[in-house]
Amino acid sequence: MKITSAKKIFFSVLAAVLAGFPAMAGPYLTIEKVEAETEFPKIGIYCSLKESDKTPLAHIDEDSLQVYEDGFKADYIKVQRLKEKIDFLFLIFSIDSSKSLQKKSLLKIKASAKEILSLTGPEDKIAVYRFNDDVTKLNNFTSNKRDLINSINGIERHGTKTMLFNAIYDSIDLLGGVRGSRKAIMVFTDGKDEGSSVSGDDIIKFSRDSGIPVNFATLKGSRDIRTMSRIAKMTGGKCVFIEQPGSLSDLYQRIVSAKENRYLVKYQSRIRPDGGKHGVEIRLKSGEVRDRDSAEFVLKKFSFDFISAENAIFLGVIAFLTIVIAVSFIFYAKKDKKAASPGEERKVAKTEKKKSMENLMDLEEKERIEEDTVLSSHDPKFLYAKAWLMEKEGPATGNKYPLYWDEITMGRGKDNSVIMNDESVSLRHAKIKNVRNAYYLFDLVSDNGTFLNDKKLIRPKILYDWDEIKLGRTKFIFRGSNSPLQL
Repeated sequence: MKITSAKKIFFSVLAAVLAGFPAMAGPYLTIEKVEAETEFPKIGIYCSLKESDKTPLAHIDEDSLQVYEDGFKADYIKVQRLKEKIDFLFLIFSIDSSKSLQKKSLLKIKASAKEILSLTGPEDKIAVYRFNDDVTKLNNFTSNKRDLINSINGIERHGTKTMLFNAIYDSIDLLGGVRGSRKAIMVFTDGKDEGSSVSGDDIIKFSRDSGIPVNFATLKGSRDIRTMSRIAKMTGGKCVFIEQPGSLSDLYQRIVSAKENRYLVKYQSRIRPDGGKHGVEIRLKSGEVRDRDSAEFVLKKFSFDFISAENAIFLGVIAFLTIVIAVSFIFYAKKDKKAASPGEERKVAKTEKKKSMENLMDLEEKERIEEDTVLSSHDPKFLYAKAWLMEKEGPATGNKYPLYWDEITMGRGKDNSVIMNDESVSLRHAKIKNVRNAYYLFDLVSDNGTFLNDKKLIRPKILYDWDEIKLGRTKFIFRGSNSPLQL
């Protein structure tokens, strides 16, 4: 789609304004563990909520969290706050050492890194990377500031490329293996990237999945300020200018002020112990903060080992009473049957058959209503004024497909709204349907299946902003905007 010069100016101004504000988006909610067997049918979800002085969370209770089990909203939720978890900080310095920087610019960057290092606490752990044609780890996590300063002082300009995104990716990967709740990345750079094997969008997804914010300390006049500001905003970090007085100390205080509170969320499960995989999702709504996280768990098949001692006694009593009632019922039923005439027996059998059919019809109607409920969300955070698809990987990578109609189809056939040149895609592979401004993804019984966020689509699912859709070997990113303007 073409963008007019007026729109270009508007978005340039918008990006510049956003760069000056702290990032409010990012992963606040993380599911740590799902305990599905100890108190079944009650299921416990251990989760953590991150906050800072810039993004305080209101009191978290049953009204702040919603639980969905296999796509269905769960009832009888109980939220219990656990003991606050405070860890020392794990911080990575990723320093640009490419020749795209002038010597005086590198000196400014090294000085800013040492300024933040001077602010760190005695137990904080810092690792240092430098990047140009390749990415090199100079120090693993350590509290020895003398070694860290020597490594920073020894960085010189080298190479012809700037593998910025590769350096951030390696930093996230290193932090992902660390046990701790407070983690952050500080990137000192002019924002230029050359030769990286990953993209900015890959960095954003990896960072959000790992719950690690990416912060930038850059130079005034950088031509890539929009890219850095976007990555920082989408990952929960911040982008600052090193020449601005107090900006580095403010940024460090923002990092160390992040707190992580832990909660235990319990709900009454509706699933059966079938030995299969099941999905659970928690959605957070606190003030202006919105976030969600999901996890999978496996519930063992029903067996006597699965029953606790207390439940075994209770079930034994229930079984004994059931047997007594059943025996009594059979005894009196036979007695009544002997006393009843053949005509009365036929009448009773006909009445019982009619009731059985009515019960079956009521059950089918109930299942139909429950299925319809899944597809009729009224939650405002699913509603979009504009929506479109962006081809992430495939024959037409980078193309955008606006979703103008209430329903579009996707496939190799010429009669589809989105025609795909991919032999692994069926003629009519999938469709996206707008239901009261919420968008749902359907699989049209395709040969190779439709995948949403790397999970095979079994039934229609609602689409969130930045969801990934895979058809054959082609990947799309779903984008939705509440603004009437196309971003």
